[in-house]
Amino acid sequence: MKKWLTGFCILLFLSIAAVYIFFPSDLTVANVEGIQCNVNSANKFIGDERQWGNWWPGDSGRGQPAGALADGRSPGFEYGGMRYRMPGRYRHLMEVQIVTPDSTIHSRITIVGSADTRDSTSLEWAFHLNAGWDPIGRIHQYRAARKLKADLAEILSALRAFLDDKEKVYGIRIREVSTTDSFLIAIRSIYPSRPGTGDLSALIHKLKSIIAAGSVRETGNPMVNITPAGQGKFEAMVAIPTNRELKGDKNVISSKLVRGKYLMTEVRGGDYTVNKALEQLQEYMYDYQRTTMAIPFQSWVTDRSVEHDTAKWVTKVYCPVY
Repeated sequence: MKKWLTGFCILLFLSIAAVYIFFPSDLTVANVEGIQCNVNSANKFIGDERQWGNWWPGDSGRGQPAGALADGRSPGFEYGGMRYRMPGRYRHLMEVQIVTPDSTIHSRITIVGSADTRDSTSLEWAFHLNAGWDPIGRIHQYRAARKLKADLAEILSALRAFLDDKEKVYGIRIREVSTTDSFLIAIRSIYPSRPGTGDLSALIHKLKSIIAAGSVRETGNPMVNITPAGQGKFEAMVAIPTNRELKGDKNVISSKLVRGKYLMTEVRGGDYTVNKALEQLQEYMYDYQRTTMAIPFQSWVTDRSVEHDTAKWVTKVYCPVY
């Protein structure tokens, strides 16, 4: 009996010792994910909790109300039986609270951009747990940390799938294209308020009449640009590519579209959709530090004077860049 009891005590002692040896009291867990995305875009979609619904895995976080809890805090997003919310952020560093059934874990997401390329970012999501001295508690905390590490890996994987896709990040498909050398004829007009589709269509038809009278041929779609002219006024400029030069006068501008690089996207919809696409192109240029070499313009693929359904309007938006 004594031998059995002694053996049991030795086994118990060794088991407890093994817990203290193999299950440390301080647990630091970190997940690292590489993303093919600009650091500014990563910061935008991670650092703003309102953007989390765009990439959060599963359906638990989508469509939740924007209101706060009774204590004024964000309701957060749920995954794996735990709730995640962001109480604070700094430049490229976000604090994320992970609310478990037993406690609240404080974690951090660090965003690091690559020095070699503008399209590569590294994310580290880390947290620290104090497992205490209780051997049973240590085992429990270790298992919880392993599960949480796996959950964080899945959340980061969903984030990577979103940020790797520029069309999802910017809401439009952006391509870099070039143009061939082409002659242009253009016409300008000042309006007391922002010109509408009818005003611009009238300018286009006037330009088409000038082209027909000049015995030259159109080689592309009408190009449109609207810029503020001060005191609430706007200047509209429309241009049409032609196969050869047409002599300009005081009303008509003759120029040449020089071959160059353009960021281009094609959208379907009315003015709101087009202006939104232009905003996203400009945001892309800011993120990737592209410099504008000339004013952006719209290329009207659809003749808006004939097709009145804005849902059918196709427009290409161009931003000339270096």
